[in-house]
Amino acid sequence: MMFIDFCRAHGLILDYVIDDGQWHRTKTIDKTNKSNGAYKCIGQIGFVQNHATMTEVATWKAEGVFDIADYRARMKTAQKDSEGDAKRAARKAVFMLSKSEVKEFPYCEMKGHKEIKINVLRQPDGNELGLIPMRVNGDLTSLQVLSYDDKNRAWRKTFLKNGITRGATFTIGNGSATILCEGFATGLSVFAACQAAKISASVHVCFSAQNMVLIAQKIPPALVIADNDVSQTGQNAAEKIGAPYWMSQTTGNDFNDDYLSRGLFAVSNDLKRIFLSSKSIRQIS
Repeated sequence: MMFIDFCRAHGLILDYVIDDGQWHRTKTIDKTNKSNGAYKCIGQIGFVQNHATMTEVATWKAEGVFDIADYRARMKTAQKDSEGDAKRAARKAVFMLSKSEVKEFPYCEMKGHKEIKINVLRQPDGNELGLIPMRVNGDLTSLQVLSYDDKNRAWRKTFLKNGITRGATFTIGNGSATILCEGFATGLSVFAACQAAKISASVHVCFSAQNMVLIAQKIPPALVIADNDVSQTGQNAAEKIGAPYWMSQTTGNDFNDDYLSRGLFAVSNDLKRIFLSSKSIRQIS
């Protein structure tokens, strides 16, 4: 199998491969509006990860005659390069946050949360980036960057190149009920719904369905919020975790979509109904 076919088999959408030993982001069939796919090619060796469906990097090697010593040397070099890249990404995240200002941001308003303030970094050209910190065991490892694409008139969500995203979360609130979800806007809407329903909750934004599965192993959730993907990625992840889960009845919707279309009262009642039978949920007095 050629490397490009290996990438496509893991859901990446690409027309050609750049063989330069660097990670490259690309769209995936699971999330066609996001760059959730990544690959790196170093001659006879390649690495692939679909962040929507994979928590580990898959390794490809060329078929036929293969120099095992060369392979091991390249793997060792690639590992060292990856570790160095990750440290540089973490330092960049720290620097960007230090230069940012906490204030209201248009993305949050568009998602129905105008009052929310986040870290915003102003660019030299005047454009602003929303920064969502990503932490693994409390350590800042990367950022999710929110930017508006004027050409396509759409918001883009990207991660810092080479930053560690596996096992990373962003937490909203510090209540007793642990809730896992994928996206930042979904997390804001879930927390608002919990407040409306008087549910004491901490909402952990996991940034992808498969990362939710990983996080659930460390932080057993009382509830999982699943995206209703056409590919059923969100539902499959929720079922794998095994906790009670909420999922929109509308294909293609996440919790934030329902929050915007059905309203806060409706989605807060959804959560209240799920929690009624759970003695582990403490309501705010």
